[in-house]
Amino acid sequence: MKKRILRLFTILFALYVILPANVVLAADESGIEWQKETFVGAPAYTLIENEGKLYAGTAGGGVYVSSGGEWFAINNGLNDRALFVLSLAADSGGILYAGTWDGVYRLDGNRWVAMNDGIDEESQYVNAIFEYSGTLYAGTSGGIYRYNGERWNPTTVSLDTYAFAKYKDALYAGTFGGGLFRFDGENWTASIAATDGFFFMQTDVD
Repeated sequence: MKKRILRLFTILFALYVILPANVVLAADESGIEWQKETFVGAPAYTLIENEGKLYAGTAGGGVYVSSGGEWFAINNGLNDRALFVLSLAADSGGILYAGTWDGVYRLDGNRWVAMNDGIDEESQYVNAIFEYSGTLYAGTSGGIYRYNGERWNPTTVSLDTYAFAKYKDALYAGTFGGGLFRFDGENWTASIAATDGFFFMQTDVD
């Protein structure tokens, strides 16, 4: 039987492995001992640590938070489409954001609040969210958007965007079929071309 590993994350001093069948494996610092964590009802898709808590975005089950070794759903304010969480991100102020099938949501206390002004219908699938130089960027099914504090504005990159990473003071974005784009704070430029398939990138190191 083939064993599929869907995603890998390093958070604080632990390695997390997302597997099919709603299972997440967590390794200790040695990488030898593994702890199995199972979500109720939905497979985990993404993980993030924010202010000492571990959050998981799931496919159809919304967002879960780990507390005392147990996982609890925090879905107040999310509609049915928003329960499909493609990305989680936190800004420098500790505010948590979720990229979903229904756009971007912000966690305000114990309730999620939609913040989709400016995002058109073709861009409602939000695959990635990233804070760069104090500004939020969203990688969507319709391209990259920039948040000005009140609404989202489209950038010059209109390709399906799946991931962001900061490297040497520049912001990089991985797209579907268009390769890698680089943002220097002023302009987006193509960095690596790709004509077929995904150019997917993920990192948790600035």
